[in-house]
Amino acid sequence: PFLDCGDKILAARVSDSMPAKFLYPPGGVYFARDDETPYRLAKNFGVNLERLVQINKDDLQGLMQNSKLKGGTKVQLPARDLRWMLTKQVGKAVKIDKKKRYTVQDIEPDPTGQAKIYENVENKRVQEYPQLGVQYAQGEIVCALWPMAPPEAIRADPGKNDHWLSEFSQAQYLCDEKGGRARLKYENDLYSLDHDEPDKIKVVPLCVIIKREKVDKKSLKGGHEGLYPPEVSELHVVDPMYESLGMRKFLYDSITKHWHDSLDHNRRVRFRILEPKGDAPDSDGGE
Repeated sequence: PFLDCGDKILAARVSDSMPAKFLYPPGGVYFARDDETPYRLAKNFGVNLERLVQINKDDLQGLMQNSKLKGGTKVQLPARDLRWMLTKQVGKAVKIDKKKRYTVQDIEPDPTGQAKIYENVENKRVQEYPQLGVQYAQGEIVCALWPMAPPEAIRADPGKNDHWLSEFSQAQYLCDEKGGRARLKYENDLYSLDHDEPDKIKVVPLCVIIKREKVDKKSLKGGHEGLYPPEVSELHVVDPMYESLGMRKFLYDSITKHWHDSLDHNRRVRFRILEPKGDAPDSDGGE
């Protein structure tokens, strides 16, 4: 899918560059004003429009990108996080400070017909698409386009653009399937893979799957990256000093090289895993 858009297609990690005009509300819960639309909310809070509509469709029947909301309508905003999305490369890559950088354009225009352009995207935030011939391990955490059509429609025409979101979701690789396909368990609406929701298990073509992180062989030679391979994305922690808080979940961000508290949407609480020194592990506290 999306290979008919022309130019060179890249998976780029640029969604963190979306501007935010307003402070993200606690827990991502927002109460709309009269005539506000999902499109306007996505622009104001710097979140993904497609995901905003997707996670609110059950509570707001018939919700579309330009639907006018009534005052006081409760809207759940998706988290502002780093995600891979499909883009078209604009021009040639250039070197700035000895680092290759790209200019890319969102592969799908917004409701106004404009396709957002991202400049100076670092090489580490760009992957080739599709990634044919790549081997995935059972249980590996990958990224995959979310199927928007029934399984029979996808089997009949897997390359149809309307059958897929152009933004990648995290998924767990469960097993291979016949015909160049794979069975995946996608993250749920809470961005977690720790669930048993049958509607999140899909059989999809291998061509819509990419590695969760761009593989950098140099980064695997040392540091905390060596302790936790790229497919490890969640860390569950109980703080013995604050046992009343119970189990806390932290999500790994390979760009900032930190583990972030999954409940902290503004990413203010974070910590870094250091290599063990001697016989006892050493750690760096959260900020």
